[in-house]
Amino acid sequence: MKTIQAKNVWDGRATLGEGPFWDETDRMLLWVDIEGFNLHRFNPDTKENTTLPFAQHVTAVVKKEGGGLLLAMRDGIYTYNRDRLTPYYLHPDEGKKIRFNDAKCDPFGRLWAGTMSFDGKSPIGELFVLDAQEKVTKKVDGLAISNGMAWDTKRGLFYHNETVTGETTIYAIATNQQT
Repeated sequence: MKTIQAKNVWDGRATLGEGPFWDETDRMLLWVDIEGFNLHRFNPDTKENTTLPFAQHVTAVVKKEGGGLLLAMRDGIYTYNRDRLTPYYLHPDEGKKIRFNDAKCDPFGRLWAGTMSFDGKSPIGELFVLDAQEKVTKKVDGLAISNGMAWDTKRGLFYHNETVTGETTIYAIATNQQT
């Protein structure tokens, strides 16, 4: 097995740094500091980091087709384009007992976003999918901390982690984009 060497290229000093997303077009690493309420853009060529502060938790970031970003935040999913934050889907809880946590796009371009309880124990979190028709559908409930998603398109599988139980659940996904 080959050993690789890692090096620190920028000391982010985040309170809770998560959700790295590589923007291939702009050659930037986007990442969030959930508890710091910040979105970061790191340029590995110049070693420059830009911090974009928000008024609430920023929990995940992905690039939106056609421009701008989708941000998972405390109380919902937002679009962010040219310094304008627009609510896209607001959770009925309004960020009182739960907040959004991890979010990622699947190979079909749908955004999957999970929520978690603020106490980190209560199984009141959910997993949602935002499809190409811009419809938000709840897929799973009863989660304490929805966290970590990956897809294996060759075998038609979707992996989802639940942090508190330590379980990874595997779901079959169809090639017609239905899960």
